[in-house]
Amino acid sequence: MSTPMDIDYKPVPAPLLAGMVQAASTRVDPLLCGYRQLLDKLGVPRTGVLHLGGHIGQELPMYAALGFRNVIMVEPLPEEYAELSTRVDAFNETCGLVAEFLGEPPARAHAVRCAVTDRSGPCTFYRTGMTSLSSLAKPRRENFSELDLWDDFGVSLPWYKRPFKRWMSRAAVAYSEISVPGTTLDEMVDDLPHGWRARDFSYLRLNIQGAELKALQGGADVLRHISLIDLETNIEERYEDAPIKRQFDELLSASGFVAVFGYRIGPVGNLIYFRPPTAAG
Repeated sequence: MSTPMDIDYKPVPAPLLAGMVQAASTRVDPLLCGYRQLLDKLGVPRTGVLHLGGHIGQELPMYAALGFRNVIMVEPLPEEYAELSTRVDAFNETCGLVAEFLGEPPARAHAVRCAVTDRSGPCTFYRTGMTSLSSLAKPRRENFSELDLWDDFGVSLPWYKRPFKRWMSRAAVAYSEISVPGTTLDEMVDDLPHGWRARDFSYLRLNIQGAELKALQGGADVLRHISLIDLETNIEERYEDAPIKRQFDELLSASGFVAVFGYRIGPVGNLIYFRPPTAAG
């Protein structure tokens, strides 16, 4: 006779089990812990993420762990976009297996290849040696050249590379100009698959090296649906005409956002803007 405590044990599918073994670690991700606490404190719904400057998708595991249902990763560089797309496919496969196992709808991710700015059309893009520093904004190499990038970002180099750190830092910000497709944030979201619309996203992440202000200026409709904006800003002017906090404050306050937190790693800062529910449009 069945009782309320009876339950069937479902075997864990082999692909999920293999992934669990590979991911097993005793280390705690401080970034994940910090963002989980911040999102919970502010009551940000886990509907979806729009991530501009997705590079090769390093944040995909964090977004899955935070419980976001829709994840859009945007990257203009062709080689990095190809790697990003591979990781997005893996994300969707794993999330699909987990959802099937639990009998729940899956989280989904999608990669978009473009630069997001204040207009549509081909854009000049500055591809740097360290491609995560690439931008629509032109790097000020004289500011980078005096920086030891590895020390600033807390990266430990092998002993045999340490004598070459200065040269490596300069090579990291040497750039070439390429052309990439450009669009506005509003137009990019309007063209998304799966019937996604601006209302399906609550969190906007911008990591686009000095081009954040123009991206926001092209997203008036999207901003009406966003609860939290997390953007990178240059405390030192590492890119030409890089915006400063006052410019973000002026633009975002008009949409009901207030700056609630900021942190820095070396010369790079992050600003977090929140729109209280009473200010939502």
